[in-house]
Amino acid sequence: MNPPGGVWQDNAGDNSTSVPVNNTISYFGLVVPGNSTITHLAGITVMGDSYYGVYLAFLVFNTIGFIASLSIIVLLISGLPMRRRLFVGVLMVIMWIVITSMALTYAISIIFLTPRGRGLPYEIISLGILAWTGLMTLLVGLHIIRLIGKALRACIRAVTHRRRRIMV
Repeated sequence: MNPPGGVWQDNAGDNSTSVPVNNTISYFGLVVPGNSTITHLAGITVMGDSYYGVYLAFLVFNTIGFIASLSIIVLLISGLPMRRRLFVGVLMVIMWIVITSMALTYAISIIFLTPRGRGLPYEIISLGILAWTGLMTLLVGLHIIRLIGKALRACIRAVTHRRRRIMV
């Protein structure tokens, strides 16, 4: 696994690029010098150290996409009947979540890796996210409208059927 920006290759303190071997303090399981202020440790993500909020968003979207992908695989190999509309609908919604999460993870990676001061990639990614959000909103809205229509028809059918039974 290689996060955007990579990982730190060395341990760095206040005024050096590496930490001396004088080990006295344990920091997340790594022994580091007690007389130095550690600015970063080897193996820790550069993005996580420099832009924690962006890194957290990257991790959240990446994890959501991964877990949703695993859910789809489990549902498909579980042997549940594919002819059921509810099952297919659940798979479709999970796929939307996977694709959206992966698109957002990709967007964060591209924005983070693009050199500052060059606005074109930011504009392209922003336009792509806006278009994707619009498409997802349209699809979800249409499915909600369809679901409400089905629910209303079922309620009307149940009420009219009940009235017929009472009349007879």
